[in-house]
Amino acid sequence: MGLSLDGPAADQVEITFIGPGYGECCLVHLGSSHWVIIDSCIGASGYPAAIEYLMDIGVDPPTSVQLIIATHWHDDHIAGLAETVRICSSAQFCCSAALSRSEFLANLAPYNERTNFSGGSGVSEIFEIMEELKATTRRNPVRALASRLVKKFEASRFAHSGDCEIWTLSPSDAQFEISLQEIGRLVPELNWTKRRMPSQRPNHLSVVTFIKIGTVSALFGADLEETTNPETGWSAIVKSTSRPQIRCQVFKIPHHGSVTGHSDDVWAQMLEAKPIAVATNYVAGRKPLPTREDIVRISALAGEFYLTSSNQSKAARKREPAVEKTIREVGKLASIASPAGFVRLRNGGSLSPDQWRAELSGLAHKK
Repeated sequence: MGLSLDGPAADQVEITFIGPGYGECCLVHLGSSHWVIIDSCIGASGYPAAIEYLMDIGVDPPTSVQLIIATHWHDDHIAGLAETVRICSSAQFCCSAALSRSEFLANLAPYNERTNFSGGSGVSEIFEIMEELKATTRRNPVRALASRLVKKFEASRFAHSGDCEIWTLSPSDAQFEISLQEIGRLVPELNWTKRRMPSQRPNHLSVVTFIKIGTVSALFGADLEETTNPETGWSAIVKSTSRPQIRCQVFKIPHHGSVTGHSDDVWAQMLEAKPIAVATNYVAGRKPLPTREDIVRISALAGEFYLTSSNQSKAARKREPAVEKTIREVGKLASIASPAGFVRLRNGGSLSPDQWRAELSGLAHKK
């Protein structure tokens, strides 16, 4: 099964999820050729998948993409992101205000002539993006924090006559404070008392995105996980009184469906009953996600549940330990072995705002 290559009508909302088994990307058509890209992965041609897709359906990325959001700097979420930012020259760039130490240094490196910067693929993408922004009029990225309205469009812009709001719901204030404490360890010359602190996990810094388009709303969970601290993770989002109090029809499941990203309160308080749920598979680890137990749990809560790929795509291919080690070191080449799956949801136009049409391609399937 493949996707039709006709773009959405001006009065249609589209949400497309791309996942090759290692990597993910989401695209949102707000209406009237206004697009948002969340995260990045590599497509079949070795080009950023979002750019490939937009060009395939006749959309001009430099003029049509309004916002690019990097939820966090894990390799499976940012492959090709710097190239995406370069191509989408009209788009604002948004990323988490909470940074790990390595991410903080990568953000500063383009502004320090003495820096000889090197790092893994995640922080290298940060460096390239900040270099690109520094050289253009988009000099400063938008920093995501809890309950922040990062973009708003009036209804007059759209053929569907609905307004649009894009909010970031994380990282929480407490998570941002933790990041400042971690960065503070980089300045020993201040003679501060040294305290041993664990390094932050990138998933805890993830940006959760809420998008409202007229009467349509969607929640993109990135890789945010629950923590033991109720002031961080999903607990902080659910209890916030300053976030939009709107229940969402579409939910991008956090952290590839893992139980670590699950919150009963999110399903009970932030989503409509039986929403459409989409998860991207993660097959590069020892335990592919989502697990069978995860699928059973999510299926019971969702009205429709889609996966972008298959956990079985690499199960039969046993590699030597030395090969597995090389793959981990050079950037998770597992993505090459599995074609990207697409889950495309559209409504509006000939469909009512409450009626979603789903199209699937590649290994994407409905559970």
